[in-house]
Amino acid sequence: MRFARIAAVATLATCLLAPAAVSQVASPTGNLYGTALDEQGRLLPGVAVTLAGPGAARTTATDTKGDFHFLQVSPGPYTVTLELAGFETARREATLELGKNTVLSVTLAVAGAAESAEVAAEAPLLDNRKTETGATFDRKELDSIPTTRDPWAILRQVPGVLLS
Repeated sequence: MRFARIAAVATLATCLLAPAAVSQVASPTGNLYGTALDEQGRLLPGVAVTLAGPGAARTTATDTKGDFHFLQVSPGPYTVTLELAGFETARREATLELGKNTVLSVTLAVAGAAESAEVAAEAPLLDNRKTETGATFDRKELDSIPTTRDPWAILRQVPGVLLS
């Protein structure tokens, strides 16, 4: 009796799970995983990574562990470009296959020192003179002004004030 019950449960489980197993098809895309390293093998965070190939280019940056990934990418040949200031740009070819993961490890070489100087023909000079937009008069100055003592005469003495 017990054997019959176990056989019935096993048969039922097989019938329920068989269609799910048969219906699983490989993903129509692939994934690209990678790591960016310097010449000493240290991880490089913040590297700009561009994936160019069939379709529009995709861009990402490496995380704090130097890792990057592009998920659900159409199969085909791609060019992976890694760029970081102070390092030479690295390019790698990768072929993504249907339903598979492609893994890259890319080493970026330190860029050589380059000297350059840029001279502007007529660079504007900075005017470091003190600029004021108002004036303050104390009592002694007000008494010595050789004009009438009305407010309009005083305002005419302020630089930038025009009266009609």
